[in-house]
Amino acid sequence: MEQEYDANVDSEVYLIIGAIVLMIFSLLELIALRVYKVNEVITKPSLFMSFNFIEIGMLFFMMCHFIYYFMNSIDHMSESRIKSQLEGLAYKDALTGLMNRARCSQVTATLSGNYAVVSLDLDRLKYVNDTLGHLEGDRMIKVFATLITEAFEGASLIGRTGGDEFIVVFENPTADVCDKSIRRLEAGMDRFNKSDGTFFLSASCGYAYSYEVNSKKYKDVFYLADQRMYKVKEEHHG
Repeated sequence: MEQEYDANVDSEVYLIIGAIVLMIFSLLELIALRVYKVNEVITKPSLFMSFNFIEIGMLFFMMCHFIYYFMNSIDHMSESRIKSQLEGLAYKDALTGLMNRARCSQVTATLSGNYAVVSLDLDRLKYVNDTLGHLEGDRMIKVFATLITEAFEGASLIGRTGGDEFIVVFENPTADVCDKSIRRLEAGMDRFNKSDGTFFLSASCGYAYSYEVNSKKYKDVFYLADQRMYKVKEEHHG
């Protein structure tokens, strides 16, 4: 079985070495004092007695302690960075980089006051997957996600909640922010369709403001936005 690497163990080795060296030099100091007493009676002190072994041991221990602290600090920063990256991966859609369903649920659970919800559904994704393959289907999703990000600038939340389902939330929105953003999205899709003939990009969009719903609860505001989106989708497929 492969043994896992632990940086904390490596840093503690320096601390242990420093403590051992300090004890050794302290013992040498005791021996030196003993020798000095003997030499004091017999002859002149030797060069051996000119060293203060405790001071040398303390200096070495302090250096080891500094290395221990330094390595622990680096390890802590690495752990914090890795934790942050893992949290980012856990809450991001792998394909688009947008917030995933889990993160969207966290954010929308805390919504209150004045906000707007936009429900978007990418048209003909299944058709592209079936006729052109999933690689083109993935490219279609990524292009659409990029256009949403550009069109809904200033949104509090932009997420992918399903294969072809997306959601946008504006907090404290202006009266026309949803209309303007959807028009920008449509203009972006139109530019793409003129420059890339592989597949045709379109989407069904519906939105609702929290003041339109008596409860002000997200699930009710989203339901209204989603119903409006499905009406547009029926028109597109009709």
